[in-house]
Amino acid sequence: MFATQWWNEPKQRAHESLVSTARRVRDADKSRTDKDLRHMRLYSGRALAGLGSSDYFVERASFAADRLTWNVIQSMCDAVQAKLGKNKPVPQFLTDGADWSMQQRAKKLTRFVEGVFYRENVYSKGQRVLLDAEIFGTSALHVYVEHSQIKVERVMPWELHVDPLEAMYGDPRTLYRVKFIDRKVLQALFQKHERAIERENTAVERGPGRDTTADQLAVVEAWHLPSGPRSGDGRHIIAIGETTLIDEEWERSRFPFAFMRWAQLPIGFWGQGIAERLTGTQVEINVLLQDVQERFRLCSKAIMMTPRGSKIVKSHLINENGIQLDYSGDIMPQLVTFQTVHPEIFQHIERLYQRAYEIAGVSQLSATSQKPAGLNSGKALREYNDIESERFIIDGQAYEGLFMELAKLVIDEAREMYADGENLAVLGREKRRRRSFVSRIKWSDVNLEDDSYEMKVFPMSALPSTPSGRSATVEQWIGAGFIDRTQAMALLDFPDLDSAMSLELAAHEVVLDAIERMLDEGEYVSPEPYQDLQLAMKLGQASYLRAKLDRVPEDRLALLRDYTNACSDMLNPPPPPEAAAPPGGPPPGMPPTEQVPPPEAMAA
Repeated sequence: MFATQWWNEPKQRAHESLVSTARRVRDADKSRTDKDLRHMRLYSGRALAGLGSSDYFVERASFAADRLTWNVIQSMCDAVQAKLGKNKPVPQFLTDGADWSMQQRAKKLTRFVEGVFYRENVYSKGQRVLLDAEIFGTSALHVYVEHSQIKVERVMPWELHVDPLEAMYGDPRTLYRVKFIDRKVLQALFQKHERAIERENTAVERGPGRDTTADQLAVVEAWHLPSGPRSGDGRHIIAIGETTLIDEEWERSRFPFAFMRWAQLPIGFWGQGIAERLTGTQVEINVLLQDVQERFRLCSKAIMMTPRGSKIVKSHLINENGIQLDYSGDIMPQLVTFQTVHPEIFQHIERLYQRAYEIAGVSQLSATSQKPAGLNSGKALREYNDIESERFIIDGQAYEGLFMELAKLVIDEAREMYADGENLAVLGREKRRRRSFVSRIKWSDVNLEDDSYEMKVFPMSALPSTPSGRSATVEQWIGAGFIDRTQAMALLDFPDLDSAMSLELAAHEVVLDAIERMLDEGEYVSPEPYQDLQLAMKLGQASYLRAKLDRVPEDRLALLRDYTNACSDMLNPPPPPEAAAPPGGPPPGMPPTEQVPPPEAMAA
């Protein structure tokens, strides 16, 4: 039996069909959300009542807050987040064989996306999404438009639902989201339905005896992808209670979510996280530790063994040091201490603890911010980190893929806004020769078709960030002859590698900066006698030929020709003009000739 397909229903009946279908899909997905709750309890070490907005902060009364625990799941999740989350992948748009105009658009498109990332604090949200993937297996960022601005929002995994049958191969055609939003925020977003939102009573449950100022409504949002390029059956609906806020056609071939899965399972849509992989190990450790804790409480104290009939004053048996015990009889009482826990139990706990780190691929030293004994040089530490990082290559690629998918979604939203007549503009940080400045970038200046570019991700800095790594880099530079002994000693005292590289490359960068300003902005830059004129001529000629092949406009090429000719003139100045000789005098440059007397004077 098939449920009613809400995306094929007319607008009058689509709302009712959507709400009932979303409720059934959410009920069918309850086993996954129950696992999310369990994994959150294991990570936090708290017996949370639930993950809803009214019970996520409530703990069960039966939970013993003072119980002993080794939270290996939290330790490893935090260690991996610190290892991978420090990277800030930057999507860059590259062209292949394109002309100069297309290359300039691709550069501006990179800055446009980067500007949205910085405005929405994407890298901070990405770290939280990375932790979500480790705990719950699947995490997501939602890209949408609010008040004519592109927004990026972290999504709770249990807010999203898919039909399990439809998601068997990992590519569902329909996605549902149920989220609680403040009533006044909804009224500001959907002013046409302000009165209907005010009348809506599907508010979040406050619970018995609980007072709150929150006034939130349950919002159901659903997307159905189109079956084909011109099928027309793609649809997007936002609804609350009995009111439809948005009902529009969905023409894109993907959902507006950038997903990250810690481990993609062979079947289904949802991933598997570190917490799920270590659930059995963590539970066994917790049970054993509780047993050990109870045994220590019961058996760790010394017990006085007294024979029957001995006349002992029992009131003297108190738990204090240096007690005095009086007894009568031939048999002396004995103070006995029993073995509290068998050593094999401690060995088993330690094996489980070690095994948990092996399963997750995290070394205990990394989780506790320690280095192996004997590794003191920066080179050895880097090699050790590289070996350990090989375990997380796939996970690191998944983290980079999150930002690549996010960039695609930002472009989708900007392109749709432009089609609707809104020319979105963002502030992008433009970098040129290690200098950065802010410029306003319009979408109309960067609009490119998807087949016009190739997108890749790169780290923001390839230089090491730790003091040991920076010191090792300084040693490599002096060994390779990049810097002299004095510079090396200064850097070892304060290893500011960026500043050192900036000084060493200044001669090269000042030339490239001038060339870029002439090609990109059409501004002529005169060479100076203090710069490397030989290098300026070489780079100027090479850039001119490259620009000519890229079909750069003639006025920009003329600037490069003038720049190169000016460098040549400064290297080979013309000889100074010689002063004119007086009348009858010797030619310029000849020594004065000796005066010869006339013949008449010689005869006399």
